[in-house]
Amino acid sequence: MPTKKGPTKAERWSIQLDNACTRFGLTPYAYRKLCTLSARLGRWAEEEANGTIQRAEATPSRPSGEPHRWLEWKPGYYRDCGPIADRELLDLAIARRLVGEVPGLGLYRQDDCRGVALYLYRLADLRHGDQIDCLYSSIGHACYREA
Repeated sequence: MPTKKGPTKAERWSIQLDNACTRFGLTPYAYRKLCTLSARLGRWAEEEANGTIQRAEATPSRPSGEPHRWLEWKPGYYRDCGPIADRELLDLAIARRLVGEVPGLGLYRQDDCRGVALYLYRLADLRHGDQIDCLYSSIGHACYREA
């Protein structure tokens, strides 16, 4: 008896890309870029959770604090390797610019490192008084690409 195979990884990606572009009015380039940014933001959140990226104290010129790279140079001993470029703010700015080009589209950032970092949603899907941080998993579209 022949077994029925499902779609390949490439076919699943093509379907996901087509659905996202149709539903949200994005270009394929913009959606691919959002998926890449989501993966980068997820890795950034992992490094923050692991302690290899830590932010300095907030200042008036940098309210979120300057990120520093920390490395374990022997078990239990860490050292500050100095400030690094704030890829998180840069990636979020690029993502917001891409989403801002499509009217009626919103972007939600989930900063938990255990899941997808960026979700797309239509502003019309939020009822009056609803908060996206409570509904992103039900009305949002996760921006990701299978590895």
